[in-house]
Amino acid sequence: MAAITNMEETYAKFAKKYKLPEYKDINQALELSAMKDIHEEFLIRTLRRRLVDVLFSWTNYLHNLVMPNQNNLISVNEYQQFTDDDRNTMTKIMTQLMILARQSASLEIFLDEKKDANYINTAWKEWAQIKKELQKIVDKNLSSWQKAENEKITPNN
Repeated sequence: MAAITNMEETYAKFAKKYKLPEYKDINQALELSAMKDIHEEFLIRTLRRRLVDVLFSWTNYLHNLVMPNQNNLISVNEYQQFTDDDRNTMTKIMTQLMILARQSASLEIFLDEKKDANYINTAWKEWAQIKKELQKIVDKNLSSWQKAENEKITPNN
């Protein structure tokens, strides 16, 4: 089987069949149009896996803020920018992300396109909510670094 030559058209077939998110939205988040050598029969599975890659990236980001590497000045400084309440919120978000990741892992055992599509739809909706909370965290993190730059000190000094 040949690789997909027109991702948008191919995605549209699956989107219609499974009521998937709009192409422009999912392409923006997962960079579908940049994916190469994907065969049509594996597109949904590949999208699920790509979505999980994004979720894991954010899980790792949050993990470093909640449990910093004590040998890494950046991690320690960023940790100090957040309150215990902030870290509790981050832990809840990490739990949500890990549940999504482990649900995806369970789909790897018995591969099923319809279950993959259902997962994408469910995870996509949850991701939309999670992103709102992540934005607050990222903004606070960025703000602390900008403040440090303006004051010419390391964060939290």
